[in-house]
Amino acid sequence: MTYLIQISHDKPAFSDEKRRTRIIRRIFRINDIQVGSGYKVSITLKNTGNQTFNGGTLSVRAQWANNQITFSSYPVKSLATNESFTVLFQHGALDKYFGLLFAELKDNNGVAVTLYNENNVPYIGQCFGSVWAIDEEELLSRYALMIAAISLVVLMIKDVIIPIIIWLS
Repeated sequence: MTYLIQISHDKPAFSDEKRRTRIIRRIFRINDIQVGSGYKVSITLKNTGNQTFNGGTLSVRAQWANNQITFSSYPVKSLATNESFTVLFQHGALDKYFGLLFAELKDNNGVAVTLYNENNVPYIGQCFGSVWAIDEEELLSRYALMIAAISLVVLMIKDVIIPIIIWLS
């Protein structure tokens, strides 16, 4: 049987974050996930075909640059035409840079079902999304760069703008 099942995901978000870290991230607008911290991705399957999908198993894995893999399986309920099903893939970032997301859907008989993007192009052996993670060194470098930029603005006000205002008055 041929099904037309679309897969989509939202932007990865933090799943475990301390209050202090959350405040710092809001001030400096750093939205990257740090290595070792948790993330979550909401994955949605939608039946866009004419046939009812009788359910099965969705297997999702994240493969990192250091070849470490996180893996989860989810039971998928029966999906009528234009019906959606959402799962929450939640793991920890294992390495810096990209973690590629792959998915495989099998029906209740164990037969693989091809997943499609929103343009009905099949994902065959391709990732459908990614998670970006940074290490602590890169995070601290960004903080230092932002503090240095703020310091330069303060110095410019003190050494350039105020003397010009005094000279003009």
